Amino acid sequence: MSDRAVQDEIIRYLADAKVRAQGARGTPICNDEAAKAAQFAHFLARRYYRDRLARSFRYSHRFRGQTGRTAEEVVDADEFDQFLSQCVMGSLESARRVGEMASSQLSAAPEPGPWWQDLLGYEYAYFLQAATAERAASVNRPAPGVSAVCRQFAWALPRMLPRLRAGESIGDDLQRNAVLLFSRTEAGRIYVVEVEPHVEGIFRATNGHSTERNRHGSRRSGRTSPCDAHVAGGYRRGPVPILTRVSGERRLFGPSRARKENQRTRARTYRHRCSRIRNTLPGVADQNF
Repeated sequence: MSDRAVQDEIIRYLADAKVRAQGARGTPICNDEAAKAAQFAHFLARRYYRDRLARSFRYSHRFRGQTGRTAEEVVDADEFDQFLSQCVMGSLESARRVGEMASSQLSAAPEPGPWWQDLLGYEYAYFLQAATAERAASVNRPAPGVSAVCRQFAWALPRMLPRLRAGESIGDDLQRNAVLLFSRTEAGRIYVVEVEPHVEGIFRATNGHSTERNRHGSRRSGRTSPCDAHVAGGYRRGPVPILTRVSGERRLFGPSRARKENQRTRARTYRHRCSRIRNTLPGVADQNF
């Protein structure tokens, strides 16, 4: 076994509780060190999820004086201890469980405003991107990314979040429906964009279950499915690229003016390369770069 293979086995042993439950036999870790390895694995998992909870639930963290709670506190709870015996670090299933723990923790607190549940929903969807590192197997049909989420909100979050950062009050003028698309690239960059409501239907349709036979059938009947539109638009098939590239056109909430200027420069080139994408999805909100 090569050094690289040994390292991969150790990493898998530390990251996957199911592997540790089978014992150290067949792994480079001896039985005497298994208990220490399990303890270290729990330390890594706590640190991994604590960091991503703090980063993803940063807006609700601003109201800890009113709620008396923060998302990252769940890492020290008894429920999280039970979760560690089943955790596969970086998997979507584990990210969902931790995100649900944090959302339940904050939902039970006094609400700072009627927009609170929408804010938690936004942070939960963002957390799924931040805490999911697994990749889907390549398939011969359009499919969304492993952690990609398209969700409708009752509040205008693109306008609300800058107000929260500035410490301003949230009025009823921001109460309008908004559909946000969350995605993560293979390189680990997270994007959030606001899209037209009908794009949510396209997202649901590109679920990886549409086959060549179904698509040919829709063509014979004269109907064009959203999956047909994606394939006709020049996208390669498989997980993520369809929705990642649409959502990667612009990061919705840029951190600084300097970075926004860089984004404008990159976007001019990107617009030219992705003209076929926008023709395929005319409902994607055209952001001002």
